[in-house]
Amino acid sequence: MSTQTIAECQHTLHRIKDNLGRVIKGKEEAVEIIVIALAAGGSILMEDVPGVGKTTLAKSLTKSIDAAFNRVQFTPDLLPADILGSSIYNPASGDFKFHQGPIFCNVLLADEVEHDKGGSGVGVHEGFSGGFFGAEVFGHG
Repeated sequence: MSTQTIAECQHTLHRIKDNLGRVIKGKEEAVEIIVIALAAGGSILMEDVPGVGKTTLAKSLTKSIDAAFNRVQFTPDLLPADILGSSIYNPASGDFKFHQGPIFCNVLLADEVEHDKGGSGVGVHEGFSGGFFGAEVFGHG
């Protein structure tokens, strides 16, 4: 990587951090960790009490990097297919067409994962840990 490329990356990451800092006040450490995770290609698990800006932070990050955002509300009846997607039969063509679930995005807010009783969180973990996951008989990534 050239010096100019490193400088450009640093500038972009500082700009993202500044954007997030304008929206989220008092969470400098969280913003710093999120920017580091973004640069490293990692995932982030944010845990905090309700009403402190986790959703706002996730949406602000999405806008800062011009990415796709989705949110999943974990409930006891949530199934893995609700997150990953599923194939729907089209009687006119006689084929199945895969309809992507909310995990097909850049920033996914998985809200209230502690309510996951059916193992749907495994699908989220699978999708983010390797960037590739199985939905039905096809691999996606």
